[in-house]
Amino acid sequence: TGTTTFAENATLSGTANNLGTVTAGTIVDKSVTDVSRKGNSCRMYLTSTISGVSGATYVADHAMTLDYNDDTTLYSPQTSATKSGIKILVAGTYLFQWSMYTEGFSDSSGYVQQYLSEVSSSNTLIDRTYYILGNDNIGSGGDWHKPLQASTLQIAANNIVNMYWNRSAGTSTCSSGTNSTYLVATYLHD
Repeated sequence: TGTTTFAENATLSGTANNLGTVTAGTIVDKSVTDVSRKGNSCRMYLTSTISGVSGATYVADHAMTLDYNDDTTLYSPQTSATKSGIKILVAGTYLFQWSMYTEGFSDSSGYVQQYLSEVSSSNTLIDRTYYILGNDNIGSGGDWHKPLQASTLQIAANNIVNMYWNRSAGTSTCSSGTNSTYLVATYLHD
C-alpha cells in the first residue's frame, strides 16, 4: 500500500534513499521553515525628501519605497505616507540597520536624536535604538550627516518598524533615495 511502519530505529543506506525536498521536520530544534528564513531581509527607503523640518519627525508619516523583500512570509512592506515601514509578520529576533541622511539648514545649538519606532503602537520609540548626534552648532547649510545604526531586537508579529528623528533647535532636511535614508530588517531566529 506504500505505508511502512518501523517498530525500531532504522538506518537507510545507499544512494536510492534521497528524501528530496523536505517540507516538514525538525533540524537541531529548529523547523525547516525557521532555518530557511535565517538571513532573509527587507529593505525600504524614503521616497521623497523631507525639507525644512524643525523638531520631531516620524518617517512613518512619509511614503517609503520597497527596495527588496527576500521573504513575503516574514515582511509586509508598508509604503503609505500615513503609516510606512517594515511590517514584521513573524515574531522573532531581527537585525535592524538604518541610516538617515540629514542636512542642517541653520546654525543652532542643539542636537539630533534618532530612534527606531513601532509605528503600529502609536509610533512608540524603541529605547534600545537611541542615538544622539551633535551638540553646539550642529549644522548649517551643507553640513550633511549619514550615520549608520544597527540594533538586534525582539519584535512581536504585526508590528511596523520605522525611523524617528528630533532636532532640538534649528531646521534640517532628510534626503530620499536608495542610498540616502533607508531601513533594513534581517531575520535572525525565533
